[in-house]
Amino acid sequence: MVRCCLALLAIAACTPAPPPPHAPPPVAVISATAPPLSSAAESAELPEIAPPAIDKEAFAARVEASAANGGLELSDAWITISAARDPLSQACHRHANVLAKLSVGLSVEPTGKVSRAQLLDGSADDPLPACVLGLLRQLSFAVRDRASSVVVTVTWVPAGELGRQLEQDEVMKVVMAHRSEIRKVCEPHVPIGGGRVLVRFSIAPNGKIAVAQADSSIAALGECVRAQVASWTFPLADAPTEVDLPFVFSK
Repeated sequence: MVRCCLALLAIAACTPAPPPPHAPPPVAVISATAPPLSSAAESAELPEIAPPAIDKEAFAARVEASAANGGLELSDAWITISAARDPLSQACHRHANVLAKLSVGLSVEPTGKVSRAQLLDGSADDPLPACVLGLLRQLSFAVRDRASSVVVTVTWVPAGELGRQLEQDEVMKVVMAHRSEIRKVCEPHVPIGGGRVLVRFSIAPNGKIAVAQADSSIAALGECVRAQVASWTFPLADAPTEVDLPFVFSK
């Protein structure tokens, strides 16, 4: 009996212990921390835009071709002259007043190019006549077999007399649609402390920007905002609309 028990104990001692239950594999813990906002992102506030000031007292040009000689017929001259109304209004209106009326004689080559523009009354050195003459010299008439001459009369009237101008809410709707775009594009030019830009622009009756100028102590920011505004398109109107629009950037 003793011998039997010793044998059993020997077998038990030689029998390997069963392996412990498998521990679950370690679980990888991944922590994701959002990167800190850059200083530019923290400061990317949309620019403050005050309601646009629309100059209802602005003047626009009314043009007539009152006489034509040589190879150029009056009806053909009128087609070219009438197309010059909006450029004249947009480029020269700040020099105009309601009493201004100018008569200009144009000499036209057979090629249709203007070889001479002469003021028939007043002084060509004054800002308004000088502006008008400069633009009329750039006209291009129909090609003819001989030289011609035409007399152009430019009368300045309140723009509202030419028809409906854009209203403030129509202008502001377009401005606000581009507000985020202005900030995104011009953000690199905004210095610490922010900046202010005043953009003066003229909207042609076809809705395109004819003239845009920026006033800012930060030249790069002013040019950036001016270039953006110059690319906008507004609703159609009957007469040019003159707008002053201030932008205030924070940073």
